[in-house]
Amino acid sequence: MKRLMVLLTSLLLGILALSACATAKPAPAPDTADCGNLPAAGQKIKIEKPWARATEGGQPASSAAPAMGNTGSGMKMNSSIKTASFMVIHNCGVQLDTLVKATSNLDGMTTLMNFEMKDGKSTMMDISRIDIPAGKKVELKSGGYHVMFMNLKKDLKSGDRVELTLSFNNAGDIQITLPVESPE
Repeated sequence: MKRLMVLLTSLLLGILALSACATAKPAPAPDTADCGNLPAAGQKIKIEKPWARATEGGQPASSAAPAMGNTGSGMKMNSSIKTASFMVIHNCGVQLDTLVKATSNLDGMTTLMNFEMKDGKSTMMDISRIDIPAGKKVELKSGGYHVMFMNLKKDLKSGDRVELTLSFNNAGDIQITLPVESPE
């Protein structure tokens, strides 16, 4: 009888251990898209953690300022207020999609940009596209790909909101609201 109880207990523990393993998901690879909770049925692009960097001050930088002066929380270059937005773009589709345009409700210009190494220096470059491979994610971050807002007429303050439309070759236009935040 004692042997039967030990056997049944062992069997029950084994079943519980196997069922726990069956429900555990493996951690995704660092660049693999997380496609849970897509915003709409049939949607293949998921935008995660979108935000825009607050600018500071209220006056554009003087024309004597360097072309790439970083003020800390936002950038003021060439006598205009400039800043950027960041996010993670997940492509949950089975084919490459390409971000080809960004537009916003801000006065000024909205464009896609990237930092690239050129002659040993990091240079910000205007780009025409950001490829998002199928089943992968691309992070738009400081020092890499980002959406740039230039020639702004007023500062963006923490707590403001920016309406942004991202245009993709396959997914079409996706509208998101960016909270404006001060970097930590």
